[in-house]
Amino acid sequence: MRKVCCNHCESNLIKIIIILPLALTDPINPRVSSPNDVNLYWTLNDTGVSIRCDGTGDPPPQMRWLKNGKEVHGTNNIHLDEGNGSLTITFLVAEYNVHGSYLCIAENLANKAEKMFNVFIEGAQFSSLFR
Repeated sequence: MRKVCCNHCESNLIKIIIILPLALTDPINPRVSSPNDVNLYWTLNDTGVSIRCDGTGDPPPQMRWLKNGKEVHGTNNIHLDEGNGSLTITFLVAEYNVHGSYLCIAENLANKAEKMFNVFIEGAQFSSLFR
């Protein structure tokens, strides 16, 4: 903090002190990491399977998931948990429609970072992969 004193600061004059804030730090680009592999292979009807994405940056990034380019929202089978800089998507049951490409996005004032995950369901028929 810097003080600016006017009127020569003589004892018989009124002192005006202006307090200026220090320069704000520049935002830091977000980064994403994950303990999960990029290619995930689950068996049909596996329970409680999840993908975790950790985001850092300053200011802390807003995080979200896309599946095949569309925003992922919580459903009866999908739970989204956010906390301490991470976003986890948990599937109560690995069904055929769970397969696909999942993109974790962390975004703040500085920039955006992404990490892609591919989920494969063992036993899914080739034709069902494109539904």
